[in-house]
Amino acid sequence: MNAIVPRQKMPSHNGNEDYSKDKFKYNKEEDTYTCPQGFILPSTSTEKAKIKVYKNYKACISCPAKNDCTKSERGRKITTGQYEEVYERADKRYADNKDLYRQRQMIVEHVFGTIKRALGFSYFLLRGNEKVKAESHMHFFAYNLKRVINIIGAKKLIEYFKARILLLIFNISVNRTIRIKNMKMAALDVL
Repeated sequence: MNAIVPRQKMPSHNGNEDYSKDKFKYNKEEDTYTCPQGFILPSTSTEKAKIKVYKNYKACISCPAKNDCTKSERGRKITTGQYEEVYERADKRYADNKDLYRQRQMIVEHVFGTIKRALGFSYFLLRGNEKVKAESHMHFFAYNLKRVINIIGAKKLIEYFKARILLLIFNISVNRTIRIKNMKMAALDVL
């Protein structure tokens, strides 16, 4: 199973989308980024660093687009985490499956939005996997109950439950009668 989820877009450093991080091209062989103006930003981090920093302040100072790219006086720097390749694969999977993502939004996302916004369940009161699981089941039960009421109406739902309760009471009384009768017969067999 593959998750198709868009990554949250980080705003550009100066509000200009032409210079957002995704416009900088990564060269894996040389471990450098190339900015939209063509300047190369080499890695200034160690080989095993969890967060890598790419910068070329000397090039940024003379760049004509510096004010569009960054607010920093020194120049622009790009940071990447250890999971950057995973993020890029997820971005590619999302870009390749936008229709599937839209379908997921229509089918699934409204349920969570309704539970969160309309029913007011925006956080869990309990802690621990089992307790949170039980609480989420109650949230989904409330959502499903609300949906059933909207589809068939409250009166029909009440009538349905009345019939079920009467049937349950009848079954309990019949089972009790049978059990008592069986106990009496067992007592007679012993004598």
